[in-house]
Amino acid sequence: MKSTPASHTQLTRAARLHRPQQRERFRQTLVEGPGAVQELLAHRANLVRDVYYTKASLISNPDLGGLIKEAGVYHHPLNADEMQALSEDARGVVAVIDIPETPALTPTVKNAKLVLATANIQDPGNVGAIIRAADVAGCDAVLLGRGSVELWSPKVIRSSAGSIFHLPVLDSINVGKLDGVLERAGISFLAATGEGEWDLATLVASANDAAYLGQPPLGPDLTRPVCWLLGNEAHGFADVDANVDATVAIPIYGKAESCNVAMAAAILSSTTAMIQHRPE
Repeated sequence: MKSTPASHTQLTRAARLHRPQQRERFRQTLVEGPGAVQELLAHRANLVRDVYYTKASLISNPDLGGLIKEAGVYHHPLNADEMQALSEDARGVVAVIDIPETPALTPTVKNAKLVLATANIQDPGNVGAIIRAADVAGCDAVLLGRGSVELWSPKVIRSSAGSIFHLPVLDSINVGKLDGVLERAGISFLAATGEGEWDLATLVASANDAAYLGQPPLGPDLTRPVCWLLGNEAHGFADVDANVDATVAIPIYGKAESCNVAMAAAILSSTTAMIQHRPE
């Protein structure tokens, strides 16, 4: 589609999508920044309503123009002042998208090997980083429990660095009933806690012994399908009624008191992925 000037009405309506009420009303949101928009165009172009960009952004991001053309979406050049008024975090590129329907839980986890689930995560930066960590590890899905921050807020999307467009992310999950769904799918349900029944290093060693020595695993078997549950940044699982198979602690070898929830997600998902993808 040809590039067309953006009307004042278009820009005003797009800018209003910074407000949660407007996102809920129109079922639309903003994708900000060249990286996230390029991942959107490459993987979920069907969601795009409009792309706004400055000429400078096309020069500094040479793949962007080609992706816009290939996707065949409406696109509108803006000057620097118009872009600044639309978004302070855009770095020259913003897309307006339709918020997709949430996939059904049971089919999503049916053949999954690695899943991340969260309970009451309040910081959008953490949720975005968890989604990105899941993408790095090749997780089959991310499940956000009820009470978590709004999934399709611009900051979550931006913090995911576009990973939100790479894998299924489900929100408003009833964590208290998740165990039954996972059990029917043959997936172990493990919670990451500061003082777990098991130590992650022990489970890694056990998985290695099972693979190379033929010994039965000691404790939860990380070579099998796993769903890791991560709790609230400050209160953990204090307000969560989840029936997990076991609790697991991440060992800390330095002087840090703890690791934050996004770091825990990265450690758990990547460690499990390396075990599950071990060469035969």
